[in-house]
Amino acid sequence: MSQIKNKHAFDDAWLGLGDLSKIVIPDNPMIRRVKSDIENPDLHLIKLMKDPKYFGMTCKLLFDIELHPIQIAILQEFWKRPFPMFVASRGFGKSFLLALYCILKMVFYPGTKIVIVGAAFRQSKIIFEYMETIWRNSAILRSIFNGYDDGPRRDVDRCTIRLGDSWAIAIPMGDGSKIRGLRAHIIIADEFASISPDIYETVVSGFAAVSATPIQNVKEQAKKQAMKDAGIWNEELEQLEYKMGNQAIITGTADYAFKHFASYWKRYKAIIESKGEKHKLEEIFHGEVPDNFNWKDYSIVRIPYELIPVGFMDDKQVA
Repeated sequence: MSQIKNKHAFDDAWLGLGDLSKIVIPDNPMIRRVKSDIENPDLHLIKLMKDPKYFGMTCKLLFDIELHPIQIAILQEFWKRPFPMFVASRGFGKSFLLALYCILKMVFYPGTKIVIVGAAFRQSKIIFEYMETIWRNSAILRSIFNGYDDGPRRDVDRCTIRLGDSWAIAIPMGDGSKIRGLRAHIIIADEFASISPDIYETVVSGFAAVSATPIQNVKEQAKKQAMKDAGIWNEELEQLEYKMGNQAIITGTADYAFKHFASYWKRYKAIIESKGEKHKLEEIFHGEVPDNFNWKDYSIVRIPYELIPVGFMDDKQVA
């Protein structure tokens, strides 16, 4: 019996959690259920699957994909930050993880619109091809979204995947003239070091400038201002009111320190390290800080080669 227990301990060593038999799960959601959860087990399961804490379970159930804890942590960071930066060594699987993130957003937030851009079509198509693979390998996903328009499509100038009311398109950026006018809730700029910063800032970043629900946001902002004018808006309401909104993800492999990717990294890092202190932010902006700016919206995920879990890459080839 002890040998069997030891075998399980060896099999689970890749998680890096030690002896799992000694780990106590606090507030286990499958045990501590309220009456409504018991009466509606389907809704309870969907609620858990939408929770970033349980994305490991979600991806296993929906897509039959097993994730490493570090991948789950990165997905959780993407889920709650409007401006995450993802810098990782080649071989870590950035494109796969971004494809998985796009699929999760499209499944759990109907109506999500995603634009994936790269300097060349080949770059943006890599993420699309991973999404296509997830679609083809997941019978459950295909059974949920089985409409005529659902699934991946390839065109000359773009690749599109639709899941119900959600869609994601992969496009080449070129000089920016052919992609003006696109609107999306999520922008993913892959291999950012190869993308022209001028085109990104003048064309691509404008994709997400329009709110996902503009009229609703106009109502909420007017209500918030009226409550402030009446003197009843407070810090507690500010915390409750926070929501992510649209998102722009910058990703790629690290580039030379004198180029634009490093400049973006330095700016993001300075914003995060400011912790919201006004004078530090004024130095970053070289003047007044924009209204509604929140330093917590920014995040940097950096995975150098040394932190990639053993087995992700072929060590003999690297050597």
